[in-house]
Amino acid sequence: MRKLITKIVIQVVRTRLRLAPTEGGMLKYTGLAQCFRLVWKEEGLAGMYGGLTPHLMRVVPSAAIMFGMYVPCRPFSSLCPIPDSLIVQVPLTKDTC
Repeated sequence: MRKLITKIVIQVVRTRLRLAPTEGGMLKYTGLAQCFRLVWKEEGLAGMYGGLTPHLMRVVPSAAIMFGMYVPCRPFSSLCPIPDSLIVQVPLTKDTC
């Protein structure tokens, strides 16, 4: 859940940067950090999570359907095994982790 909340904040800031609003002929936001600070200062916490409800209304049903269909469809996965030629085995050593 923490990743989702962080992702929403970053998406809000990216969207603001993409829109490129101007004030007095100058760009309002000059970078990611400056945009974050300015939105926080002007709009507070509510400004950071603008669009959270529509995003959750799209993501939650999608995830519910995916997880709800996983168990009923799982037995069918053994009917079509993956050919050995497509399986790549990578040896893990202490240096690669």
